[in-house]
Amino acid sequence: MAKQWVKKELRRDPLASFVVAVYGAVNKNRSTALSAAVVVVVCAVFGAIILSAHRKNVNEAFADIIRAQTVVYSRPDMALSLCDKVLSAFNDSSNINALALYVKGDALFVKGDFDGAGKTYKSALPHIQDEFKPNVLLGMAKNEESLGDMEGALQNYREFISSYDRHYLSPDAYLSVARILVKAGRIEEAAQYIEVIKGRFQNTKWAKYAEDLQGSGISERVSESGNNR
Repeated sequence: MAKQWVKKELRRDPLASFVVAVYGAVNKNRSTALSAAVVVVVCAVFGAIILSAHRKNVNEAFADIIRAQTVVYSRPDMALSLCDKVLSAFNDSSNINALALYVKGDALFVKGDFDGAGKTYKSALPHIQDEFKPNVLLGMAKNEESLGDMEGALQNYREFISSYDRHYLSPDAYLSVARILVKAGRIEEAAQYIEVIKGRFQNTKWAKYAEDLQGSGISERVSESGNNR
């Protein structure tokens, strides 16, 4: 009776029933079961090899990107070569690919290829990790400013400020907006950004830059008023 009760309980337990079924199948055909086990082991070994190779490739790619970033201003051609090496090894939607595009954009910017830099930054933005999006956005803004597209630059600088107001690069964005506005003669608008820099980043180089910019803007305004008389 006890044995019959145990068998009934095992039938009610799906996991136990599965174990019993497997055990029965193995007993019926031990050679087939052994072959299946060998296949599983072989797949596991090959999987481990592939995973190890992928990790090695990823580590090498990150090393190349870091190296490219360190020489982007001193040796931009070398930075471009390293980035292209990474880009040839990873697909367009990968985070590594996007990071390489961002650094490549910086290298093109340093070389003065602003059209190429703009296209590269835009390709990097959709897939890059969130922590690097502020850097790419600021790079795009500076690139547009260098191209003379002041409205496009202002839009990206302001988007940066709106989205990343507390980022460590935000004083650069504030100062850049103020600089463009001063050049455009929009002194009152520029003053709002200058005051933010002077208040939030006082006793830093950014506050000094803002004061100098404010002084130059007032001087230009006085000069223009004198010429109009």
